[in-house]
Amino acid sequence: MTPIISIIVPVFNVAHYLDACLASLRQQMISGIEVICVDDASSDGSSALLDSAARQDTRVVILKHANNRGLSAARNTGLRAARGSWVLFVDSDDLTSSHLCERVLNAATGHTADSVFFNYAVFRDGQPLPPEPAPTVPVLADRSALLRRPAFAWTKLVRASLIRSNGIEFPEGLCFEDIPVHWRLAIESERPVFLDEPLVWYRQRPGSITSRTDWSFADGILTYDLVRDYLQSTSRWEEWKDIFLAQQLATFAHAHAYYALANPDLTRRVCEEARARMTSECWSFVLHGKGLLRWERDYLLSRCRPEGVNVSPELLLSGFRYRLRERLRLSWHRLRGFRAA
Repeated sequence: MTPIISIIVPVFNVAHYLDACLASLRQQMISGIEVICVDDASSDGSSALLDSAARQDTRVVILKHANNRGLSAARNTGLRAARGSWVLFVDSDDLTSSHLCERVLNAATGHTADSVFFNYAVFRDGQPLPPEPAPTVPVLADRSALLRRPAFAWTKLVRASLIRSNGIEFPEGLCFEDIPVHWRLAIESERPVFLDEPLVWYRQRPGSITSRTDWSFADGILTYDLVRDYLQSTSRWEEWKDIFLAQQLATFAHAHAYYALANPDLTRRVCEEARARMTSECWSFVLHGKGLLRWERDYLLSRCRPEGVNVSPELLLSGFRYRLRERLRLSWHRLRGFRAA
Protein backbone atom coordinates (compact mmCIF):
# COMPACT_ATOMS: atom_id res chain seq x y z
CA MET A 1 0.00 0.00 0.00
CA THR A 2 1.33 3.43 -0.93
CA PRO A 3 1.71 5.57 2.21
CA ILE A 4 -0.02 8.90 2.61
CA ILE A 5 2.77 10.55 4.65
CA SER A 6 6.49 9.88 4.45
CA ILE A 7 8.25 10.81 7.71
CA ILE A 8 11.96 11.40 7.14
CA VAL A 9 14.23 10.87 10.14
CA PRO A 10 17.97 11.60 9.74
CA VAL A 11 20.02 9.54 12.22
CA PHE A 12 23.57 10.06 13.44
CA ASN A 13 24.87 8.76 16.78
CA VAL A 14 21.63 9.17 18.73
CA ALA A 15 21.32 5.66 20.19
CA HIS A 16 20.31 7.08 23.57
CA TYR A 17 17.24 8.83 22.08
CA LEU A 18 16.35 6.85 18.97
CA ASP A 19 13.98 4.25 20.42
CA ALA A 20 11.82 6.93 22.06
CA CYS A 21 11.65 8.93 18.84
CA LEU A 22 10.63 5.92 16.75
CA ALA A 23 8.10 4.83 19.37
CA SER A 24 6.39 8.21 19.16
CA LEU A 25 6.17 7.90 15.37
CA ARG A 26 4.90 4.33 15.42
CA GLN A 27 2.09 5.43 17.75
CA GLN A 28 0.57 7.83 15.23
CA MET A 29 -3.20 7.78 15.02
CA ILE A 30 -3.28 7.08 11.28
CA SER A 31 -1.96 3.96 9.56
CA GLY A 32 -0.89 5.30 6.16
CA ILE A 33 2.65 6.33 7.04
CA GLU A 34 6.18 5.26 6.28
CA VAL A 35 9.09 6.19 8.53
CA ILE A 36 12.23 6.63 6.42
CA CYS A 37 15.29 6.54 8.68
CA VAL A 38 18.52 7.62 7.01
CA ASP A 39 21.53 6.38 8.99
CA ASP A 40 24.34 8.83 8.26
CA ALA A 41 27.13 6.36 9.11
CA SER A 42 26.47 6.18 12.85
CA SER A 43 29.09 4.53 15.03
CA ASP A 44 27.28 4.26 18.38
CA GLY A 45 24.79 1.42 17.93
CA SER A 46 22.08 3.49 16.22
CA SER A 47 22.30 1.25 13.14
CA ALA A 48 21.46 -1.89 15.13
CA LEU A 49 18.50 -0.13 16.75
CA LEU A 50 17.19 0.86 13.33
CA ASP A 51 17.49 -2.71 12.03
CA SER A 52 15.55 -3.95 15.05
CA ALA A 53 12.81 -1.35 14.54
CA ALA A 54 12.46 -2.31 10.87
CA ARG A 55 12.04 -5.98 11.80
CA GLN A 56 9.27 -5.10 14.24
CA ASP A 57 7.38 -2.69 11.97
CA THR A 58 7.25 -2.87 8.17
CA ARG A 59 6.44 0.85 8.00
CA VAL A 60 10.03 1.60 9.10
CA VAL A 61 12.35 1.89 6.11
CA ILE A 62 16.13 2.03 6.64
CA LEU A 63 18.56 3.76 4.28
CA LYS A 64 22.27 3.95 5.08
CA HIS A 65 25.08 6.25 4.02
CA ALA A 66 28.48 4.61 3.68
CA ASN A 67 30.13 7.80 4.96
CA ASN A 68 28.98 10.62 7.20
CA ARG A 69 27.57 13.31 4.89
CA GLY A 70 25.65 15.55 7.27
CA LEU A 71 22.06 16.37 8.16
CA SER A 72 21.15 17.98 4.83
CA ALA A 73 22.38 15.02 2.80
CA ALA A 74 20.43 12.61 5.02
CA ARG A 75 17.23 14.59 4.54
CA ASN A 76 17.78 14.80 0.79
CA THR A 77 18.33 11.03 0.62
CA GLY A 78 15.05 10.54 2.47
CA LEU A 79 13.24 12.94 0.14
CA ARG A 80 14.36 11.03 -2.94
CA ALA A 81 13.08 7.77 -1.46
CA ALA A 82 9.75 9.10 -0.12
CA ARG A 83 6.66 7.44 -1.60
CA GLY A 84 4.01 9.40 0.24
CA SER A 85 1.96 12.28 -1.14
CA TRP A 86 3.04 14.29 1.90
CA VAL A 87 6.38 14.69 3.64
CA LEU A 88 7.22 15.35 7.29
CA PHE A 89 10.66 15.75 8.86
CA VAL A 90 11.42 14.64 12.42
CA ASP A 91 14.80 14.83 14.12
CA SER A 92 15.91 11.60 15.75
CA ASP A 93 16.39 13.04 19.25
CA ASP A 94 12.96 14.69 19.35
CA LEU A 95 9.52 13.29 20.09
CA THR A 96 6.10 13.85 18.56
CA SER A 97 2.53 13.99 19.70
CA SER A 98 0.66 10.83 18.78
CA HIS A 99 -1.81 13.14 16.98
CA LEU A 100 0.82 14.76 14.74
CA CYS A 101 0.02 13.05 11.44
CA GLU A 102 -3.73 12.99 12.02
CA ARG A 103 -4.06 16.70 12.79
CA VAL A 104 -1.72 18.09 10.16
CA LEU A 105 -3.30 15.92 7.48
CA ASN A 106 -6.79 17.05 8.50
CA ALA A 107 -5.61 20.66 8.40
CA ALA A 108 -4.22 20.16 4.89
CA THR A 109 -7.26 18.41 3.43
CA GLY A 110 -9.72 20.76 5.16
CA HIS A 111 -8.15 23.79 3.46
CA THR A 112 -6.95 22.11 0.24
CA ALA A 113 -3.50 23.24 1.32
CA ASP A 114 -0.11 22.25 -0.05
CA SER A 115 1.71 22.90 3.24
CA VAL A 116 0.88 23.03 6.94
CA PHE A 117 3.11 24.93 9.35
CA PHE A 118 2.63 23.96 13.00
CA ASN A 119 4.02 24.73 16.44
CA TYR A 120 6.38 22.92 18.80
CA ALA A 121 7.17 22.64 22.51
CA VAL A 122 10.63 22.69 24.09
CA PHE A 123 11.80 20.39 26.87
CA ARG A 124 15.22 19.81 28.38
CA ASP A 125 16.82 16.41 28.38
CA GLY A 126 15.68 14.56 31.51
CA GLN A 127 12.66 16.77 32.15
CA PRO A 128 9.02 15.60 31.92
CA LEU A 129 7.54 15.61 28.43
CA PRO A 130 5.16 18.36 27.34
CA PRO A 131 1.45 17.48 27.53
CA GLU A 132 -0.50 16.34 24.50
CA PRO A 133 -1.79 19.50 22.76
CA ALA A 134 -5.46 20.42 22.65
CA PRO A 135 -6.87 20.62 19.11
CA THR A 136 -7.16 24.06 17.53
CA VAL A 137 -8.63 25.38 14.30
CA PRO A 138 -6.18 25.64 11.38
CA VAL A 139 -6.20 28.91 9.45
CA LEU A 140 -4.86 30.08 6.12
CA ALA A 141 -1.43 31.44 6.91
CA ASP A 142 -0.02 34.92 6.37
CA ARG A 143 3.28 34.55 4.50
CA SER A 144 4.92 37.42 6.35
CA ALA A 145 4.09 35.77 9.67
CA LEU A 146 5.42 32.42 8.41
CA LEU A 147 8.72 33.94 7.34
CA ARG A 148 9.16 35.39 10.81
CA ARG A 149 8.62 32.01 12.47
CA PRO A 150 11.50 29.68 13.44
CA ALA A 151 12.75 27.92 10.31
CA PHE A 152 12.91 24.35 11.68
CA ALA A 153 12.30 21.71 9.00
CA TRP A 154 10.30 19.63 11.47
CA THR A 155 7.47 22.15 11.84
CA LYS A 156 5.94 21.53 8.40
CA LEU A 157 3.84 19.03 6.50
CA VAL A 158 4.54 19.57 2.80
CA ARG A 159 3.02 18.11 -0.32
CA ALA A 160 5.77 16.06 -1.96
CA SER A 161 4.91 17.41 -5.41
CA LEU A 162 5.55 20.98 -4.17
CA ILE A 163 9.09 20.01 -3.15
CA ARG A 164 9.86 18.09 -6.32
CA SER A 165 8.33 20.45 -8.85
CA ASN A 166 10.33 23.35 -7.41
CA GLY A 167 13.57 21.38 -7.02
CA ILE A 168 13.78 22.14 -3.29
CA GLU A 169 16.67 20.48 -1.45
CA PHE A 170 18.58 21.13 1.74
CA PRO A 171 21.98 22.77 1.09
CA GLU A 172 24.70 20.29 1.98
CA GLY A 173 27.76 21.18 4.00
CA LEU A 174 26.07 23.86 6.12
CA CYS A 175 24.40 23.96 9.50
CA PHE A 176 21.12 25.88 9.79
CA GLU A 177 20.18 24.33 6.47
CA ASP A 178 16.49 24.73 7.34
CA ILE A 179 16.55 28.48 6.67
CA PRO A 180 16.61 28.58 2.83
CA VAL A 181 14.14 25.68 2.62
CA HIS A 182 11.80 27.45 5.05
CA TRP A 183 11.86 30.61 2.94
CA ARG A 184 11.12 28.75 -0.26
CA LEU A 185 8.25 26.74 1.22
CA ALA A 186 6.65 29.80 2.83
CA ILE A 187 6.79 31.71 -0.44
CA GLU A 188 6.13 28.99 -2.99
CA SER A 189 3.23 27.27 -1.19
CA GLU A 190 0.05 28.35 -2.94
CA ARG A 191 -2.17 27.73 0.10
CA PRO A 192 -0.09 27.50 3.28
CA VAL A 193 -1.99 26.76 6.49
CA PHE A 194 -0.96 27.43 10.08
CA LEU A 195 -1.94 25.10 12.93
CA ASP A 196 -1.14 26.52 16.36
CA GLU A 197 -0.52 23.21 18.10
CA PRO A 198 2.84 22.05 19.61
CA LEU A 199 2.89 18.70 17.83
CA VAL A 200 6.67 18.17 17.92
CA TRP A 201 8.58 18.16 21.20
CA TYR A 202 12.02 19.67 20.74
CA ARG A 203 14.65 18.20 23.04
CA GLN A 204 17.36 20.55 24.33
CA ARG A 205 20.51 18.53 25.02
CA PRO A 206 24.30 18.91 25.25
CA GLY A 207 26.17 18.32 22.01
CA SER A 208 23.54 19.78 19.69
CA ILE A 209 24.52 22.24 16.95
CA THR A 210 23.53 25.24 19.06
CA SER A 211 26.02 24.24 21.77
CA ARG A 212 29.08 23.88 19.52
CA THR A 213 32.02 26.25 19.63
CA ASP A 214 33.51 25.73 16.17
CA TRP A 215 32.62 27.82 13.13
CA SER A 216 29.49 25.76 12.35
CA PHE A 217 27.29 27.96 14.54
CA ALA A 218 28.05 30.88 12.18
CA ASP A 219 26.79 28.96 9.16
CA GLY A 220 23.60 30.94 9.68
CA ILE A 221 25.44 33.86 8.08
CA LEU A 222 26.16 31.76 4.99
CA THR A 223 22.66 30.31 4.65
CA TYR A 224 21.23 33.82 4.33
CA ASP A 225 23.43 34.26 1.24
CA LEU A 226 21.39 31.45 -0.31
CA VAL A 227 18.11 33.12 0.65
CA ARG A 228 19.26 36.43 -0.86
CA ASP A 229 20.29 34.67 -4.08
CA TYR A 230 16.89 32.97 -4.26
CA LEU A 231 14.92 36.18 -3.71
CA GLN A 232 16.93 38.14 -6.25
CA SER A 233 16.97 35.41 -8.91
CA THR A 234 13.17 35.01 -8.73
CA SER A 235 12.33 38.74 -8.66
CA ARG A 236 10.96 38.48 -5.11
CA TRP A 237 13.57 40.73 -3.51
CA GLU A 238 11.54 43.93 -3.26
CA GLU A 239 8.53 42.15 -1.79
CA TRP A 240 10.40 40.38 1.00
CA LYS A 241 13.63 42.32 1.51
CA ASP A 242 12.60 44.02 4.79
CA ILE A 243 11.92 40.69 6.50
CA PHE A 244 15.09 39.25 5.00
CA LEU A 245 17.29 42.17 6.08
CA ALA A 246 15.93 42.10 9.64
CA GLN A 247 16.74 38.39 9.94
CA GLN A 248 20.12 38.55 8.21
CA LEU A 249 21.33 41.50 10.27
CA ALA A 250 20.06 39.97 13.52
CA THR A 251 22.00 36.80 12.60
CA PHE A 252 25.21 38.84 12.34
CA ALA A 253 24.66 40.24 15.84
CA HIS A 254 23.65 36.93 17.42
CA ALA A 255 26.61 35.06 15.92
CA HIS A 256 28.97 37.64 17.39
CA ALA A 257 27.26 37.51 20.81
CA TYR A 258 27.43 33.71 20.80
CA TYR A 259 31.13 33.53 19.97
CA ALA A 260 32.02 36.30 22.41
CA LEU A 261 31.24 33.68 25.09
CA ALA A 262 31.76 30.34 23.34
CA ASN A 263 34.88 31.03 21.27
CA PRO A 264 36.17 34.64 21.36
CA ASP A 265 38.83 33.82 18.77
CA LEU A 266 36.09 33.72 16.11
CA THR A 267 34.49 37.10 16.85
CA ARG A 268 36.82 38.91 14.44
CA ARG A 269 35.92 36.52 11.64
CA VAL A 270 32.20 37.05 12.32
CA CYS A 271 32.72 40.81 12.02
CA GLU A 272 34.61 40.38 8.77
CA GLU A 273 31.92 38.15 7.28
CA ALA A 274 29.19 40.55 8.36
CA ARG A 275 30.98 43.66 7.08
CA ALA A 276 31.59 41.97 3.72
CA ARG A 277 27.82 41.61 3.34
CA MET A 278 26.92 45.10 4.54
CA THR A 279 25.44 46.50 1.33
CA SER A 280 23.98 49.99 1.07
CA GLU A 281 20.52 48.47 1.61
CA CYS A 282 21.75 46.71 4.77
CA TRP A 283 23.27 49.90 6.13
CA SER A 284 20.16 51.92 5.32
CA PHE A 285 18.07 49.34 7.15
CA VAL A 286 20.33 49.54 10.20
CA LEU A 287 20.05 53.32 10.24
CA HIS A 288 16.37 53.74 9.39
CA GLY A 289 14.57 50.40 9.37
CA LYS A 290 12.54 48.67 12.05
CA GLY A 291 12.74 45.09 13.21
CA LEU A 292 16.07 45.11 15.06
CA LEU A 293 16.54 45.09 18.81
CA ARG A 294 18.57 47.98 20.13
CA TRP A 295 21.51 45.78 21.17
CA GLU A 296 21.56 44.21 17.67
CA ARG A 297 21.57 47.66 16.09
CA ASP A 298 24.31 48.88 18.44
CA TYR A 299 26.53 45.97 17.43
CA LEU A 300 25.98 46.57 13.72
CA LEU A 301 26.62 50.29 14.04
CA SER A 302 29.76 49.70 16.07
CA ARG A 303 31.40 46.71 14.39
CA CYS A 304 29.99 46.51 10.85
CA ARG A 305 30.23 50.10 9.64
CA PRO A 306 31.16 50.12 5.93
CA GLU A 307 34.25 51.96 4.69
CA GLY A 308 33.66 55.65 4.03
CA VAL A 309 30.84 56.15 6.55
CA ASN A 310 31.64 59.12 8.78
CA VAL A 311 31.45 58.83 12.54
CA SER A 312 28.43 60.65 13.94
CA PRO A 313 27.14 61.28 17.49
CA GLU A 314 24.67 58.43 16.97
CA LEU A 315 27.49 56.03 16.06
CA LEU A 316 29.53 57.13 19.04
CA LEU A 317 26.59 56.57 21.41
CA SER A 318 25.88 53.15 19.90
CA GLY A 319 29.54 52.24 20.27
CA PHE A 320 29.54 53.26 23.91
CA ARG A 321 26.40 51.22 24.67
CA TYR A 322 27.81 48.22 22.77
CA ARG A 323 31.14 48.23 24.63
CA LEU A 324 29.47 48.71 28.01
CA ARG A 325 26.96 45.95 27.38
CA GLU A 326 29.66 43.54 26.20
CA ARG A 327 31.80 44.12 29.30
CA LEU A 328 28.84 43.67 31.65
CA ARG A 329 27.70 40.56 29.80
CA LEU A 330 31.14 38.94 29.84
CA SER A 331 31.64 39.79 33.50
CA TRP A 332 28.27 38.28 34.40
CA HIS A 333 29.03 35.02 32.61
CA ARG A 334 32.47 34.77 34.19
CA LEU A 335 30.84 35.26 37.59
CA ARG A 336 28.27 32.56 36.83
CA GLY A 337 31.04 30.22 35.71
CA PHE A 338 32.95 30.89 38.94
CA ARG A 339 29.88 30.19 41.05
CA ALA A 340 29.12 27.00 39.13
CA ALA A 341 32.66 25.79 39.71
